[in-house]
Amino acid sequence: MGLIKKAFELTNKNFGLLCLLMAFSLATTLYLSVFKTITSQVIVLYTLILVAFFSGFFNIIKNKTENNSAKASFVEGVGDYFLPMLGIGLISTIAYVVSAVSTMLLAVNIIGTKEQINAALNDILTAMQANSPSAFTSLAPETVKIYLTIILSVWIVWGILSFIIIYWVPTLYIDNERNIFKSLITSIKTLAKIFTKTLSVFIGLILITILTSVISVITSAIAPALEFIFFTLTYYFALVFLFAMFLLYKEAKN
Repeated sequence: MGLIKKAFELTNKNFGLLCLLMAFSLATTLYLSVFKTITSQVIVLYTLILVAFFSGFFNIIKNKTENNSAKASFVEGVGDYFLPMLGIGLISTIAYVVSAVSTMLLAVNIIGTKEQINAALNDILTAMQANSPSAFTSLAPETVKIYLTIILSVWIVWGILSFIIIYWVPTLYIDNERNIFKSLITSIKTLAKIFTKTLSVFIGLILITILTSVISVITSAIAPALEFIFFTLTYYFALVFLFAMFLLYKEAKN
């Protein structure tokens, strides 16, 4: 597919964006690790930093998809799109939280009793705190089953939700539609117009991104060098995905 090829080409030509994305991820992780207790003030500041960064970052993505040789202004993007991005971020977060809680409650009612679920989650939490591979391998099969069922259910629901709102940000930037409710409606209409094409790109790139991310986590305790390679690949494919979504939306509007 020519569009995917172009997304890879744009990613390769804008390696600085990949470095910027990775540096920001590491910086925010370091920021959160500084605090022993995550307070509401820390979360609010983290949220504002996140919104400000992606307000400018998406502006660069938009300009690069329109004209790769153009100079894109990060600061201009923050000034123009901070408030709409804040609105999209807050509404999306609420939607993800509500869908996750609802899915977990439904999954709990299907796969076991409240006592079984609590016991399984306590075992999982203990294994995570131990931070040892042997702690996970010693878990009971029923505990692993409950945990995987809940996690996979939430991931599937989040994947569907992410697909539904996939063009919300491109609509904001390419159409410059700062009314986030109008941009959401337009984005859903665009998705319906190119549903099959979007689905194939979404599944392909998301699966690759998730796979590299999981491998990065697995290798973190085995080989730090491999962890860094797959960490880089995760963000590389994430950037390809962003370019692809903007290119797809732009193509649909033409």
